[in-house]
Amino acid sequence: MEDQPLLSICCITYNHEQYIGKAVEGFLMQKTNFPFELIIHDDASTDNTQAILLKYKKRYPALIQLILQRENQYSRGVKPLLQYVFPKARGKYIALCEGDDYWTDPFKVQKQVEDLAQRDNCVMSFHECEVMGFDGKISKPIFDPIIKIISNEKIINTYIKTSSIVFKNCIRDFSVINNGLIFSGDVALRALLSTKGNAVFLPFSGSVYRKHDKGIRSRGDEIENYNKWIISREIIYNEIKGVNKKSIVDSILKIQRRKVKSLLIQKKFVLVFKSIMEYMLFKFKY
Repeated sequence: MEDQPLLSICCITYNHEQYIGKAVEGFLMQKTNFPFELIIHDDASTDNTQAILLKYKKRYPALIQLILQRENQYSRGVKPLLQYVFPKARGKYIALCEGDDYWTDPFKVQKQVEDLAQRDNCVMSFHECEVMGFDGKISKPIFDPIIKIISNEKIINTYIKTSSIVFKNCIRDFSVINNGLIFSGDVALRALLSTKGNAVFLPFSGSVYRKHDKGIRSRGDEIENYNKWIISREIIYNEIKGVNKKSIVDSILKIQRRKVKSLLIQKKFVLVFKSIMEYMLFKFKY
């Protein structure tokens, strides 16, 4: 009889043929005293990503579950993690990593699950990450070697990389954040989790966040991205019951300030004035 996995490793990928092998190898090297499953969703890649995944599936048929799309779902406003991946996750815990990032510590999920299981007041665990720049160079993080509890009202505005997250599989309805207008899916997920408890930071570096020109944060106009991030947070503010409203407002105001600074650098003074007015109106409204 197949063991029930304690952990579901969930990965989404699109046109990551250069990176997906490194990501999968990071999953496969995990050393745990519990069973886990690996669910990978490919969003109709136009390169060889699916072919690479099928080779891994052939080698590890019992471990790996593939969801291979024929039509891109993200472009239709669908959130693949919420719509396709999480509903298939059987584990008590879920670990996240996108196909262009990768794990570096073979005991990463063992440490996180073991610690999280002892914390009734925490819903999520995360750690530090190394960052690979556009030039391929890796910068190592500097952090205090102590465990920290991040209260639920501070989770949204805490810098957390997706590849570092393990959370309790306690959300039964993701429909509130399965919204095509939400650009910041990671923030929306953290906001939803924050209604269930605190987060715990474990002082180790266990993954690499990769910057590249195909990454979602590298696409599109900078100001357009700022606007999308603001809209995302406004939806979170209005739709997620129990979320800390002040943290959302603080996040929006911070993005507005960054937007104004960027427009000043670009010498787009008409838009600067418009953005300052938006900032003042938002402060007054909330």
